[in-house]
Amino acid sequence: MLLRNPGIILSYNSRCWYILINSRKLTSFSNGSPSDLGGKSHLCNEGVNQENSRNFDELVIGVLRRLKDVNQAVSYFRWVERKSEEPLSPEAYNSLLLVMARTRKFDYLEQILGEMSIAGFGPTNYTCVELVASCVKSRKLIEAFDLLQMMRHFKFRPAFSAYTTLIGALSEVGESDRMLALFHQMQELGYEVNVHLFTTLIRVFSREGRVDAALSLLDEMKSNPFDADIVLYNVCIDCFGKVGKVDMAWKFFHEMKANGLVPDDVTYTSMMGVLCKANKLDEAVEIFEQMEQNRQVPCAYAYNTMIMGYGSAGKFDEAYSLLERQKAKGCIPSVVAYNCILTCLGKKGKTEEALRIFEEMKRDAMPNLPTYNIIIGMLCKAGNVEAAFKVRDAMKEAGLFP
Repeated sequence: MLLRNPGIILSYNSRCWYILINSRKLTSFSNGSPSDLGGKSHLCNEGVNQENSRNFDELVIGVLRRLKDVNQAVSYFRWVERKSEEPLSPEAYNSLLLVMARTRKFDYLEQILGEMSIAGFGPTNYTCVELVASCVKSRKLIEAFDLLQMMRHFKFRPAFSAYTTLIGALSEVGESDRMLALFHQMQELGYEVNVHLFTTLIRVFSREGRVDAALSLLDEMKSNPFDADIVLYNVCIDCFGKVGKVDMAWKFFHEMKANGLVPDDVTYTSMMGVLCKANKLDEAVEIFEQMEQNRQVPCAYAYNTMIMGYGSAGKFDEAYSLLERQKAKGCIPSVVAYNCILTCLGKKGKTEEALRIFEEMKRDAMPNLPTYNIIIGMLCKAGNVEAAFKVRDAMKEAGLFP
């Protein structure tokens, strides 16, 4: 147990406790009466008490920093409270909260926050961020959300970074409603939200197909003195397009140019992907040609997108033509480009042609694990199990394993 640990108790007694208790009995620095000091004894006592209090706080905080068990930390904290004649400092309380963050144990959190609220102080920004980050690292996102709500219950103002950290983590798991609640809470607290936060929220809502909520956020952003940047437009084009809102994707594409923003590679490839998915291949080709104008170095991702678009439409001659065009510009097609073609050939049942491309690709790109998986799956689907086993053996010889 903590209180039986000789190292801690000896350190505690030698460094602080003796000074703390005995110095309070001092009334002067002489053998005479306090009055002999000309009324200065209270100043001496005050200085001694302040120094002792500072040393005492440093000791308590130092012990708490060493503890790795929250139950021991709370027991020690309570023991010091009983022994001390003074209330523990805000720094000591924050140190106890940091023990909870390190151990990711929050059973005593509400109790400690309540005491801090009554005492008139709260968690520091650093402590607040550490508490939330601890939950995020352990993927306890709902617990992190509840933690912030608990702080608000006690009228504390959680740190800006605590909100943004949790909103970012929630965006990865699609917790859009909780994200929006935190976003509104930030606004209520007077925090200045930015374009990045709006973009994060819009991305999640649009991916979920909640177009009205995404557009509402977009309108709210435009009503504030924020200028939509190219990242936001790219997110809108990609996300709205992927849920079938092609007209809206076009709207954002033209709007960004009208606002003086120049489409970048992400803009073009996102728009091409949206159009290919919507079977609007001619429009995708038009965008691709716009992108290629006066361009010396081809964008590999754009080529891959168009190759996949042609392949999905069964236009393999056009896909092969793009491979040659890419080579003519001095850019060797990547394994991703070939995997796109092989995937489409497999879906169309063109096994023999896929095997031919598989052999040809080795001149340009080394097949990777997805490549072999595509070929093996295609052969198994065609009932050619023996050939599939041969490809598997070749895969193992190449140092790749299922």
